[in-house]
Amino acid sequence: MTPPSIVLAAGPREAEAVPVLAATGANARRIELIIDGRRRPVCARNRVLLLPGRFWTGYRLEWIRAPASGALTRVSTPEHRIVFVVSGTCDVRYRAYSHEGRHRLRPGVFCFIARGYTFEHLAWTSNHFESIMVDIADFGVDPSPVDAFGRTDALFDMYMGIDDARVATLMNLMRGEIEAGCPTGGTYGEGLSLALASRVASLCATIPDTQRCAPTLSPKQVQHVTDS
Repeated sequence: MTPPSIVLAAGPREAEAVPVLAATGANARRIELIIDGRRRPVCARNRVLLLPGRFWTGYRLEWIRAPASGALTRVSTPEHRIVFVVSGTCDVRYRAYSHEGRHRLRPGVFCFIARGYTFEHLAWTSNHFESIMVDIADFGVDPSPVDAFGRTDALFDMYMGIDDARVATLMNLMRGEIEAGCPTGGTYGEGLSLALASRVASLCATIPDTQRCAPTLSPKQVQHVTDS
């Protein structure tokens, strides 16, 4: 397992057309970013290589091709997010919570960004970089494995460049199920999603505190917790 660093985000629209391999109708669920307080799709539709069809009931997922370079400010995710690298490489530079870092992403590794983790600045340069992004959310009234894992600081964590064979296998199974039109049924998709979230929560919990990118609460946040 490699030490954490930071995640990739998508950038501005480009003219290059990219074929979409699965259903991308108006009702398709998109992966989003929160940029300076406003929600927007993580990338333009012409950069989406795979979207789940209407028969997929697991976690929200997109397979995207990133622009060659880009930069964003004040960016976060509305849900806990996994970014799994499919191909290519990407050099990421970031600043968050008075900390600066950089990391090179390569095929087979994944990043985890917790809901609410905000990057003050995020920039990247990539070479044929493709990734699958998955949003970990609740199924009905049951909390996601990340939220149910018992980590009181789970909402403030960010990890980068984790290499795990089980996560890679689960991501490939989810991608194959969607590409095939979800012939196995909704229960299978939900099961794969929960298994993925459980594995990621377990891996993140084992990373030593000295390697974690978990910022401390601001004085305003501490006061809010104290008053509640």
